[in-house]
Amino acid sequence: MTFAMLLVSALLFVGIVVLARRRPGAPAAEGRGAPVAPASFRCVGVVAVEPACDAARAIGAARFLPDGAPTLPLPGCSRATCHCRYSDHPDRRADYRRNPYGQGVCMPPAEVGDDRRRGGDRRGAV
Repeated sequence: MTFAMLLVSALLFVGIVVLARRRPGAPAAEGRGAPVAPASFRCVGVVAVEPACDAARAIGAARFLPDGAPTLPLPGCSRATCHCRYSDHPDRRADYRRNPYGQGVCMPPAEVGDDRRRGGDRRGAV
């Protein structure tokens, strides 16, 4: 009987301590939390519809953040009625930049002469 009372009082004490340490308004079970939304890399481009002005041709395939895109008609547009429009892109990058075959990966190896390293193996033989 005394063992049961001692066990109940210990569990009651632990429960009170756990409830007291909980932050007010915190969820009961803290896990990883809500999933984080992926970052938005949205951008817009200007599509020059022919006959296009020189200002639209000068922009080319440039991409802009939605808030930083030039207004249409473009400043310096020489057309009486501008038919240019925005094109929406899900990503500011035009190509996949982690291309294993791009940007010098396939370059031939540099020609090397004699091995100029000094000393032996730092790890040592065990």
